[in-house]
Amino acid sequence: MAHHTQTKTQYPRYSQYSMSCRVAERGLTLLEVMVALVILAVGLLALASMQVSSIQANTSGFASTAAVSVADQRVQQLKDLAFSDASLTAGTHTVGTATTGGTNILYYLSYSVTDSAPIAGVKLIAYTVAWSGNRAVTNCSLSPLPANCHAVSLLTRKCDESLQEKCRLQ
Repeated sequence: MAHHTQTKTQYPRYSQYSMSCRVAERGLTLLEVMVALVILAVGLLALASMQVSSIQANTSGFASTAAVSVADQRVQQLKDLAFSDASLTAGTHTVGTATTGGTNILYYLSYSVTDSAPIAGVKLIAYTVAWSGNRAVTNCSLSPLPANCHAVSLLTRKCDESLQEKCRLQ
């Protein structure tokens, strides 16, 4: 009887290390995917909060620009009045409220006139437009200005007709 030695079929030899490398090459583990998703979520949340801040800044900028525009229009109206007009008497004048361009922003308008400032024949006009940055605040016309209210003031002068030339030069 012939003694046959059984030979093993030769397969490429793989060590345990090379097998684990080949398994890892097939895809990502669940842990790696979860870490990537957490990083993505944090980035998206940061992006969303920046978007909210941007919208708030744009709204605030719009409100300020509209307030300056309202104040400028009203100052021009006062400058067009005669020096002796009743609207230009010394003191504080509460005009009321206004809105602009279909917005929900309510602007509170007032102005003060100071006679003989800095010299006789000149009136100093300070026009103030106030508004709320918070819908919970209902009246920004109070003095001092309540918290969450914003205001812009424009200063101008109105000269008596006899001083018009001097006023233009300054």
